[in-house]
Amino acid sequence: MVYIGALKRIAILAIIAFLAISLSFVYTGQLSLFVPHVADQQETLQSLTQMLSTIVQALSGILGIVLALLFISAQLTMRERYIRVIAEVYADPETIGILTFYLMTVIYSIIILSRTELIVQQGRFLFVDIALILSIASVAALLPLLLAQIEDLNPLSLMRKISKKITSKSIKSYGLVQLELNTDKTTVKKYWLERWGHRHGNYDPLGAIHDLIMEAVSRRDRIQISFAFRCILARIAWVAKVPYKRRFGLSGENTQSGLSSYITRIADWAILHLKPCSESDLVMITLHVLHYLVRRAHNFTREWPNYDVLRQITVIAIGDFILACAKRKGTDKAIKLSMFAIMHICLGFRQVQRFGHYEPIVDLFPVAQRFEEQGQKDLAEFVISVLAFLRYNTNLIKDEQQDSCLSKISSRLRDYFNDSIQLLSRGDPLKRLWRPDHDPWDYMFERYLETGILTSDQNPKIGWES
Repeated sequence: MVYIGALKRIAILAIIAFLAISLSFVYTGQLSLFVPHVADQQETLQSLTQMLSTIVQALSGILGIVLALLFISAQLTMRERYIRVIAEVYADPETIGILTFYLMTVIYSIIILSRTELIVQQGRFLFVDIALILSIASVAALLPLLLAQIEDLNPLSLMRKISKKITSKSIKSYGLVQLELNTDKTTVKKYWLERWGHRHGNYDPLGAIHDLIMEAVSRRDRIQISFAFRCILARIAWVAKVPYKRRFGLSGENTQSGLSSYITRIADWAILHLKPCSESDLVMITLHVLHYLVRRAHNFTREWPNYDVLRQITVIAIGDFILACAKRKGTDKAIKLSMFAIMHICLGFRQVQRFGHYEPIVDLFPVAQRFEEQGQKDLAEFVISVLAFLRYNTNLIKDEQQDSCLSKISSRLRDYFNDSIQLLSRGDPLKRLWRPDHDPWDYMFERYLETGILTSDQNPKIGWES
């Protein structure tokens, strides 16, 4: 289905190129499509009228059929949970543009049809040639319109298309994420979640893709859920201008070879040389999307009980985003938010038995080492502190795995990890190893205690102590 989208864009570009070249040739007199009868103007008028009438009837009929099929397909798929999806699909600028072009061609042909006698008398057949070129382009435009409908039949392609609607502007209008900026008006001093639903905007940027995710949940389709999460995170990566690829966990680093590897490296280089968004926009869109992933992951424990795979695919998707952000400076806050999101997702699944032999959390140790080698020591320590917290409060990292994990990081980070574990074991096991106002989901700890997800014999304090 990816190729169908590419073919659709190629078809649109080809039609635009055809229009530009043909119209320029007609305007300069290098191309003439309609050939009049030189000796008989009446014969010319009759043939012109008949030709234009046929064009108007054909185009009007095709336009009516296309509109009918669009509305019929909308009615057939109109389910309560799909209403927002259909609204997004039929608000697609490509579909609207093609239909508008079709309508304008019909209107132009009708106007020319009403002026045929004047055109013949003055010999201005340029307008007839333009009508013919527009008619040819309109018929050709049926191909990308058909491809767009075929593309929408595939839920994965539909998720990719809808995820492109997620913008910092729409997220800002929704009002879930609030920021306090520094004096430069671009960097973020403080961020928090405005969790009162009735104060949010009318348009939910994630509403349509949420409907598709819930459809996948009802069908127990983990592949579509994973793909939807990756589409959302890929959208953040595009805003940050970092290459979002499958690198984290078992998929490993890029193992492509030959031409595909060369093309991938060029694409990554090109993305990294684009101008990224401001830190405020990146923090806003990242926090909004991660909040959705955290809440959605927690709801999985109720909708799809005892299925740890959902936690793993979510952690892997966020891990790939962390690795993507590691390639660009100025993404520290997005990385920290991602680590907080992984931590709360894992805590929400604390009572679910771990699935399989592979645990994606352990692959965050090499990520911390990477930050250490890049000179980002504070970020490396932060990743290690979150891992130490998860090691102490969950069973995700087994005792027999710890030595292998610690062997992947430097001695300084190993000492930092062991010191963090000792700090947790001496007093409050839920003691934060970071400032609570840096964690936008710190309020969830009270919920963990209330629901029994976390317990503490020391009656832990909800807060952070220096």
